Amino acid sequence: MVHADTTFFNDLKMGHRALSEGNAGLAFECWSRCQSYMPPNIDAYRHLAHSFRAIGHLAHARGLIQAALSMAPDDPVLQSDLANLLIDRGESDTAIEMLVLLANSSEAAGDTENALGFLGNTLMAMEYSPGRSTYSSNTIAQKWEDLASTWAKAQITRIQIPERGPELEAPRPLRVGFISGDLCDHPVGFLLLPVLQNRNPTLWRPYLYDNGSRQDRTHQQLRACVADQDWHTVGTLDDSALMKKILDDRLDVLVDLSGHSGKSRLRVMAYRLAGKQLSWLGSSATPGLPT
Repeated sequence: MVHADTTFFNDLKMGHRALSEGNAGLAFECWSRCQSYMPPNIDAYRHLAHSFRAIGHLAHARGLIQAALSMAPDDPVLQSDLANLLIDRGESDTAIEMLVLLANSSEAAGDTENALGFLGNTLMAMEYSPGRSTYSSNTIAQKWEDLASTWAKAQITRIQIPERGPELEAPRPLRVGFISGDLCDHPVGFLLLPVLQNRNPTLWRPYLYDNGSRQDRTHQQLRACVADQDWHTVGTLDDSALMKKILDDRLDVLVDLSGHSGKSRLRVMAYRLAGKQLSWLGSSATPGLPT
C-alpha cells in the first residue's frame, strides 16, 4: 500500500508539472486531491498553500495557512505567508501591520536576516497601498538600510575579504553586473535582453548572476549574450559566497533587478560590491540602499 505522504508529494509534483505546461485546471485537480491525505506537518500545508496561491485560489491557500498556524501560532514564516495572501486579496494595510510587527520581533530576537526579509516584504506591500499605511516607506527603507549595512559588514569580516582598492590596469570595457532571479520568460528578462543584444562590446562587458531556476527560451537567449565565464548560477550560494564571487569579478557597476521581491539578494549589496550600484526594473519601491 502506498504511504499517504508519498501520494501527497507525488500529486503535488504532478500539479506543478501540469502548471509548467500551462494546464492550471489539471494542477488544481492534483492539488485538490492532496487535501484528502495531508501529512500532519507544517511544511506540507505551506507547500500546498503556495501551490494554490500560484493559480489564484486564495481561499484554499488561506485555509491551509490558517490550519498550519493552528499547529504553530507563533511561527513567523507562516505569519508572513498569511500577510502575503492578504496582499493578494487587496488587504495590504493589514499585511503591512503584520510584517512590521514581525520585523520588530525578529530584530529584538537578534534574527537580523528574517528582520530584513520582513522589512523588504513591507516595502513591496507598500507598492500596493500607496499613501495609506500608517508607516512611511522612507522610514521602513531607512530601517532596512541600517540593519542591512550592519549585517553586510559582519559577513565581510567573517569571510575576511579586504576592502576594494584601486585597480591599476590598461583601459578596458566597463564591467557591469546584473543580479536577478528572473533571467527567463519574465518582464525583467524580456526588457534586459535587448539591452544586452545591442550593447557596444568595446564599451562594457556584462556579468550575470542568476538567482533563479527556470531555463526557458529567454534564459537561453540571455546566456548567449554573455561569455560562459561571466554567467554565474548563484541560487544555491549563501550570501557570503555570493559576495565573494561578485567582489572577485571586480565590477565597476552592479545592477539589482529584483528589488525586494521573492528572489531578491539585495541585502548583499548593502556592502558596496562595485564602484557604483543601482536598482532597476524589478521593483519601483525604494531599495533602501545608500549606493
